[in-house]
Amino acid sequence: MSIKEQLDADLKTAMKSADSFSVGVLRLIKSAIQNETIAKYGTSGTLNDAEMLAVLKREAKKRKESIEVYSASGREDLAEGERKELELLSKYLPAEVPAEEIEKVVKEVIASGATEFSTVMKEVMARFNGAADGKAVSEIVKKSL
Repeated sequence: MSIKEQLDADLKTAMKSADSFSVGVLRLIKSAIQNETIAKYGTSGTLNDAEMLAVLKREAKKRKESIEVYSASGREDLAEGERKELELLSKYLPAEVPAEEIEKVVKEVIASGATEFSTVMKEVMARFNGAADGKAVSEIVKKSL
């Protein structure tokens, strides 16, 4: 089942069960995907799953940043709302790659001759095909070089 089909099915289920929180978050996600579709293809065309995944990751990143800001400001009530949204979004994202796996791949890339930060980052991110968090990869690459 594609991401779009999964979102549509989950939205329909949330609407039937009168889950207003899930309905709101799923509509925001669908809206972000629709905006990206219009920006890339105009009114004719659709995003493929990889492009939809990029939109979902961007939305998840926004939630993570909001959680940090709200927590630092002492607004745990708002941070909790963002955590719930992130939890729902995470259902559509691939599982996070563990740090040990990232370290292993970074060492392999460096051993293959890459010595510049940008080259190592590009190769590592390509190997994980977007499943690894860029910030975590960056920290491990900096530590390893």
